[in-house]
Amino acid sequence: MESKQGKSHDTNKDEQDQQQHHDQQHQQQEQNQESGDETDNDPAKRVYKFLKGLLKEWESDLEARPSSVANSVAGRNESKTLKQCKDYIRPLFKQLKRRKLEAGMQAHLTKIVE
Repeated sequence: MESKQGKSHDTNKDEQDQQQHHDQQHQQQEQNQESGDETDNDPAKRVYKFLKGLLKEWESDLEARPSSVANSVAGRNESKTLKQCKDYIRPLFKQLKRRKLEAGMQAHLTKIVE
């Protein structure tokens, strides 16, 4: 019975840590939005920063996992998925940086970001 209580205590601690991490990220995003007036007029930059922010948030979420989860088969697959996503999205980031993205695609991405 004590082991069940110990596990639930660990689970509550993990949930609290994740909530605190999420709150910190939310505060950082709000600060970035407040200081990001120059991106308001540049849809390519806004899309770029939004997607980069999502990748960074995903990466930090993966880094915040306990090592037992990170080293499991599912944990390694999640890490590989992040790496693959970063590799596959690189051409989009290059186009956004160079402002060479097709207008229609940029318009759709801008709608998603807003």
